[in-house]
Amino acid sequence: MNEFNRAILAATIFSVASVAYAADPAWQEGKTYSLGQRVSYQNHTYQAIIAHTAYVGAGWNPAVSATLWLDLGASGSTLPSPSPSPSPSPSPSPSPSPSPSPSPSPSPSPSPSPSPSPTPNGACSTPWESGKVYTAGANVSYQGHNFTAKWWVDRAPQSQDTWGGWLDLGACKQTEPVSTVGLLFDDFSYSNTSQLANNGWLLRSWDGGPGLSNGQWSPNNISFLSDAAQPGNTLMRLKASSNISADQVVGNRANGGQSSQVELMTTEARYQNGTWAARMYFTDAPVQGPDDDSVVQTFFGITPYLEGGEPYSEIDFEYLPNGGWGIAAPTMWSGTYAIAAYDPENHVAVATQQSFAGWHTLVMNVHNDEIRFYIDGRLVQSYRGKAQPDHPMYLSFQLWFNGSGLIQSNELREYQEDIDWVYHRQDQQLSTSEVEAQVQQLRQQGLAAVKNIR
Repeated sequence: MNEFNRAILAATIFSVASVAYAADPAWQEGKTYSLGQRVSYQNHTYQAIIAHTAYVGAGWNPAVSATLWLDLGASGSTLPSPSPSPSPSPSPSPSPSPSPSPSPSPSPSPSPSPSPSPTPNGACSTPWESGKVYTAGANVSYQGHNFTAKWWVDRAPQSQDTWGGWLDLGACKQTEPVSTVGLLFDDFSYSNTSQLANNGWLLRSWDGGPGLSNGQWSPNNISFLSDAAQPGNTLMRLKASSNISADQVVGNRANGGQSSQVELMTTEARYQNGTWAARMYFTDAPVQGPDDDSVVQTFFGITPYLEGGEPYSEIDFEYLPNGGWGIAAPTMWSGTYAIAAYDPENHVAVATQQSFAGWHTLVMNVHNDEIRFYIDGRLVQSYRGKAQPDHPMYLSFQLWFNGSGLIQSNELREYQEDIDWVYHRQDQQLSTSEVEAQVQQLRQQGLAAVKNIR
């Protein structure tokens, strides 16, 4: 080959390479990319391994989004450079570059196959935490899948949710099954209250306090519904209603009207030291009728009630959305009792004044010398002293009307609260994230209810 022909060949190859490089458009935020589409970014060529939209603000540029893009190398490197020698060896080889398959997956193989839903082979990421805000690029695991946040998001991840804030990266592996020794767990996957009653729960039907001394309580105020935010999940709903007016209450008894409240408790008082936890949805307003009654939405432990004496223990989370007990604002009370008395020595409580409408994970860590109360992982109370619980308790939920805080109306009012799950781990102090991780694993293990408290 003479010098002229060599020059022509080199120019031709360079021209083809230049055209190929120019054919890969620059990656742009806000654009939708199809599976196999190529772009250039920061002097590299990338190929989409999942069809997606690069939402503005999500930060999904190819350099940091290995779950969306396959790096094909430096821009222009997919075509051979002209050889400076007419010798047939070395000749340009396509082997350093990926196969020109239109749909490669992020496999290191030189001829990757397409995979629109890659499944990571590693362990699950840090579990998703209720009440926490995640920003773009954050990685979590939830119900056996890993997820990456597309943008700012505070809701639970969902699989196959194209428009949601999470990208499902596929199934992940938990390290080992959750032990059921010393465990109570129930995710309330029931369809009726008979199933609930047959699984270790007592549904209250007798009259009395707390609240009005002749207040009424009914198992019919418990129901089950599908979770709109988590397809396939079931929630337990508690409701309470009243048409009693404030002027009908005399000496903590109603002389007119009716109330219908709700209480659910374990059939055995076996719960003391360990981790108490529940995920609950609180409401600030009634679903029917006028607002402003002092209502109490609770998760607590209690021994058989004994006024002013022993043996007695009680620990509480009590949310009053319309205030009460000396505070006019929405308040979450946390507290512990030595006996059923209301002096500072025997009853120690903390009032956290703010709205808690919505989903929250409540945790109580109980130990021989300390009790701690957490809301969504935030410590709201820590106590050491005489009021520390010293007797096994029932685990309970209630929704009731504070008799001294009713409004002046005979119109029917109804309030609701929802419960996703309850958890008690005997003699172990777990964080909120550890509890939520175990709840995820228990559901993955197919364990909807466990009762194994020694």
